[in-house]
Amino acid sequence: MGRAVDRLATLLATGGGAGAAQLSARQKLGLPNFLIAALLNPKVGAGRPGLIRCAVREGHEIGLHGGRNHGSWQSRAMKWNARRIAREVRYGLTEMQRAIGPVERVRGFASPGWSGPSALWPVLVANGFDYVADTWGRHREADFAPSNRTLLRVPTHLVGEPGGVAYLEHHTAVGSNDRDVLSEFESVLLEERRFLVLYDHPYFAIRKLELLSVMIETGRRAGYRVVTLGEVAAALRVAGSAIR
Repeated sequence: MGRAVDRLATLLATGGGAGAAQLSARQKLGLPNFLIAALLNPKVGAGRPGLIRCAVREGHEIGLHGGRNHGSWQSRAMKWNARRIAREVRYGLTEMQRAIGPVERVRGFASPGWSGPSALWPVLVANGFDYVADTWGRHREADFAPSNRTLLRVPTHLVGEPGGVAYLEHHTAVGSNDRDVLSEFESVLLEERRFLVLYDHPYFAIRKLELLSVMIETGRRAGYRVVTLGEVAAALRVAGSAIR
């Protein structure tokens, strides 16, 4: 709901993410939007409340992604104390409620850059969140946050490695063609699993809409249903005895 760029963190940055193959911000956003983000650094979600309300009306689940600044959270949150984290989460929730109204409960949280410190978990529980999506791995299973059996951790399975970057963006960066991506995706669908979560950014995935549509239909033919993360979390709670 806050701003995307932490200019101080950007100035102090010494390099990329451990060899992660990903596109630059300019490649992902395009030059006009890149300049807007770099020079004006507008609020993201809070700057587009109408778009968020539209998404809710169309049946999408809305989750919170960080607090006041995406870049600050990604680079520094692992060192924040619980009081700072609570302020950040409350800021995000306040801005979200201004956009969608108090009748819509925000149930899910994901930290920018997967940077979810353990001090975050009790803050999320205190603010009514059901699940957090801060872990990734091809064969990772759902579990409860350590020492907090009320907060479910829903993993993300399909990401670009190394670094857990956006899946379609990663394949574009390494030069994979659509056939290669679909072949890998189909092989993952054949693995025995209860659910499958793929990570990408809508502003980039829209460029791969035709491929994404084929992937969705391929998943349906393989017996999958397309659901929200909230529905995944609810189903996992029903099958709670199978969760570590």
